[in-house]
Amino acid sequence: MRCPNCGANILFDSQNQVFKCQYCGSIYAVDEPAAPSPLGQMTAKSKRTSAIIAISMAIVIFVTGLVAFLIMIYSSPQ
Repeated sequence: MRCPNCGANILFDSQNQVFKCQYCGSIYAVDEPAAPSPLGQMTAKSKRTSAIIAISMAIVIFVTGLVAFLIMIYSSPQ
């Protein structure tokens, strides 16, 4: 079986009853061995999604501040 996070082999850890990636350390539930679900670790896809959301929010905040600044400058009496 391959790790969905990094593509390396994952092995069953009988002591903890989970699948564990030998390369990146990701831990997967035993519920569905054909399609393991990550436990406590973000996958590469969710990391990218979080980064995109954070960058988008930073852009929105910057643009909002810029618009507020321009409104303040242009609406003040000359």
